[in-house]
Amino acid sequence: MRSTDEIYQDLKNKYENLLLDSKKRTKYKLTKEQIIAISILIASTTLLMIALGSVFLLGAIYNDNSLISDLSYLTKHLLRFFGAIIFLEFLLFISLRYYFKRKNKNPTPLSSQYKKTVINDLVKEICPSLEYDSDILGNESIYKNAGFNNYNTFHSEGIISGSIGNIEDFELSDIYTESELSDGERVYNTIINFEGLFSKATSPIYSSFVIDICSQNILGANSIFGNKVTLDSGEFEKYFDVFSNNKLFCMKVLTSNILDIILSFRKETNIPIDLIFKESSIFIRYHIKNMFEPSSNGPISKNEIEKTIFTLSSIIKLNTELNEALKKKDLKKFEM
Repeated sequence: MRSTDEIYQDLKNKYENLLLDSKKRTKYKLTKEQIIAISILIASTTLLMIALGSVFLLGAIYNDNSLISDLSYLTKHLLRFFGAIIFLEFLLFISLRYYFKRKNKNPTPLSSQYKKTVINDLVKEICPSLEYDSDILGNESIYKNAGFNNYNTFHSEGIISGSIGNIEDFELSDIYTESELSDGERVYNTIINFEGLFSKATSPIYSSFVIDICSQNILGANSIFGNKVTLDSGEFEKYFDVFSNNKLFCMKVLTSNILDIILSFRKETNIPIDLIFKESSIFIRYHIKNMFEPSSNGPISKNEIEKTIFTLSSIIKLNTELNEALKKKDLKKFEM
């Protein structure tokens, strides 16, 4: 991977050029369909006004036959009539043109530009086997299968997918979930259950038993996956509560090296995480907001790039180290 300075300068230039191009596109052109629509509206309005004017003029002549021989009268009123038509059609044209241009004025949001340039290129720099797509949403069924908590609404924006190390199937998405609070008859409030990143990685072990590692002061000391398990690590239990539906399996998996990997990530990044070892997958939630969003409306900062590189690299390191450590364990008797 290139140095942070090289990556920053390259992305900074790309992003600034993209913003400049976006500003140049503020003069939006009318589409062919809109030009046709304007022409039809003006033509039909003109014909309608001529028809109405003719009716009124013929009515006036019918009531006073002498008007038909008064050319000056007819000429004067016809000029006024067509002048009014031209003026009104001009106002109609300007109004329709302004309306359609305003309607067309829908530039790509800043966050979308940031994701398509900065995040996409950063992911490739950190790990060429991964790809970021801001248009693909995270898979709700995967999140629901993990079983972190109940929710009513699932939101997702963008996904990183591919392979890392020996993990052939890795996904990382930006999500948040909401729950509705009701009194049985009406919903009186909506709260966010989780907002951050969520990853799924294939595990080298398979078991029907589940291990649920919860960050303290985030989810509370409860879990749907069995009873709380006390480990031989006071330092680890300062940050996490552990639950499992099989204590022996839990103790076999969460040996000191596994705990060290998880604890190191927590301390080095200062990002609270929740982990679930379930079936043949490792699900992890990272409590970090706006990871893929620009921090300001101006140019990107070097600190922003450094933070993103560090966080994504740490997430990849956490998953690959857990995978490698689990491969060395003999857990065949727990496979079902």
